[in-house]
Amino acid sequence: MINVSLSSISVIGQDRTLVAGGRICSKAAVSGGHEMKFRIEHIFQQQRPVSLFARQLEPGEFAISERSRLGGVPIKPYLSQPRALTADGQPDMTVFTFVLATANDLPRLQVGQDAELEEA
Repeated sequence: MINVSLSSISVIGQDRTLVAGGRICSKAAVSGGHEMKFRIEHIFQQQRPVSLFARQLEPGEFAISERSRLGGVPIKPYLSQPRALTADGQPDMTVFTFVLATANDLPRLQVGQDAELEEA
């Protein structure tokens, strides 16, 4: 199932991967994707599932799949962009919401930490 709205995009399925920028590809099309660096800006510790805001530190595309990890922590194959604004009031397209696969991994991530998005 694929849900798309103006504020979020999520992909649930075994044969599809979400690529930042809204493209949805077969996993074969994004296999071998490169790693991407993010800085964790906020962690929503009290909600379940645990989610966090992270800022993309380098330009480029990245993919999210069932095997993705952020800072070595498994994340769910879900991606959205919060309605964050830049200092001049424009949409900040470098901030993304990630959802941890399990709350048990929460102590492994901290606000301000640089974390690599990678495939396991």
